[in-house]
Formats: sequence, structure tokens, C-alpha cells
Amino acid sequence: MLHYTCLMSASLRTKSYDQAFAAFELMIKNGVSPDKTTIEKLLPGLLKGRKYDGVVKLAQHALEASPRIPIDVDLLNRALSQMEDSQGQEPHMFKLWNLMQKFGLAQDSRSMAAKFHQCC
Repeated sequence: MLHYTCLMSASLRTKSYDQAFAAFELMIKNGVSPDKTTIEKLLPGLLKGRKYDGVVKLAQHALEASPRIPIDVDLLNRALSQMEDSQGQEPHMFKLWNLMQKFGLAQDSRSMAAKFHQCC
């Protein structure tokens, strides 16, 4: 797990966001479970690189893991805001919001619900 996390960190430092997420996917494919450190390194990097599909998949993996991997709720809310400000990101935004709702992490559910009904 340490080797994959180091590879992800190095990829993020060089702004190779797709490569960092590919390392995460390879990690999962090979049966290596990420930990809190993996999530804490990769999630902000994917958000910085505006790799919203990866953000959603990473959040989903962390929240659905058993035991659940701790994830920064403020960072997830920042991801929602960033997605909202980006054109064409509604599917990712609502998938993340629904995931946060499912696990009791969504904070601004009334405004998000209104946006969901306007959009879809």
C-alpha cells in the first residue's frame, strides 16, 4: 500500500492526475486496500486537477469500504462547490451529493435538492 501511495504522491506533484488515479485503480485491482493516508493524499490532488470522476469514485470507495475509510467532509463539500462552478459536471456533482446523503455527510441538502430538481 505504501508503494502505491508514494507513486500517487509523486504523480500528483508532477500534476499527472490521471496517472495518480490509475495507480489507485491498479492498487484496488491488485487487492491492496487504501488507507486514510491514501485518501488524504489523492483526494485533494484529484480535486486540484478537476478530475471529478476520480473524486466521486475515490469518495465512493472510501465510504463503502468496510471498515469505512475516514474522509474529509469539508473537502467533499468543496468538491461539490467546484463541480457546481464547472460546466457539464452535474452528473458528478449529483452522484457525489447522493453518496454524501446516503452516508449522512451532506450539509446543504435543501439547496442541493432544489438544484437537482431544476436540473434533472
